Order: sequence, then structure tokens, then C-alpha cells
Amino acid sequence: MRTFETGATRDSDDGKLDYDGFLSPLALERFAQYMHKHRLQADGKLRDSDNWKKGIPIQQYLKSKWRHFVDVWKQLHGLPGADTLEDSLCADLFNTQGLLHEVVKARLATEQQQAENELPSSPPLPGSRCADCARWAGNIYSPCLPGNSNTYPKCFTPKETPDA
Repeated sequence: MRTFETGATRDSDDGKLDYDGFLSPLALERFAQYMHKHRLQADGKLRDSDNWKKGIPIQQYLKSKWRHFVDVWKQLHGLPGADTLEDSLCADLFNTQGLLHEVVKARLATEQQQAENELPSSPPLPGSRCADCARWAGNIYSPCLPGNSNTYPKCFTPKETPDA
């Protein structure tokens, strides 16, 4: 627990993500400038800033990432590149971010599918009993897995309700 000079209190930062420490406002601003510059399409129309989130195949991100990485690498060794070093770094960052976005989306979709396959179609009703462990369900979460409020057990099938 932290207490500030004003008397305000907050819990500790321990274990929390530190975006301010992990990210550079200079790099993010430069990346946003690069992305904005590349919103203009060949047909003269401006694409939405989040157009890439509609999905670009992983293989396309990977091929583009390699091209831009090699361009950065060449420039860092004093060789001419296809673009400025900053633009090449931004292009590499775009492909890295897009690739990571697609990989995380796929993982989350897999985890969600696995969770859906493991969970009953509807949660146990409060006051029903687990067929395996015979413990009463006090809420919609697992009576079999104490402390795990995100899942309920595969074994849960209400077999009786408590006497009133």
C-alpha cells in the first residue's frame, strides 16, 4: 500500500504492467506519423487507421517484415536502403505488431474454443449440487475448483437441489 503526501492511498505497482516504462513516446509518435503517412492508398482514398486489424495473413506480415528488417540491417552497416532508416524501422515495427496481433488473436480464439468445449452449455444454477463432488454451487462458478472463478468443472451436472 502506498500513501502519498496528500493522504491519498493506492495499492502497490508490484506485478503491474508498466506501459510508461516499457514504451517510448518518441518511438510511438514517430510510428503514428509513419502510419498516418501510409493511410493514403493508390486510388487516392484514405484508409481507416485500424484497417490492418481486419486481418492480414501472417505470411504476408512475415515476408514484409523480412524485407524491412534487411533494409534496416543494411543501413546500420552503412549501406543504402530502400527508405530512410526511421521509415524502415517503422515498417518493421508495423509488421512485428501486426504479426503479434494475429498470433495473439489466434491464441485467444483457441483458448476460447477450448474453454467452450470444456464448459457446460450453461453454468450450474445457484443451489444445485455437483454430480461428482456433491458440493453445493453457491454461485454460477465452480464449486469444485475453489478460487477459480473463471471456469466450472466438466463434471458439473446438477443432480439435485437443496431442500428448502
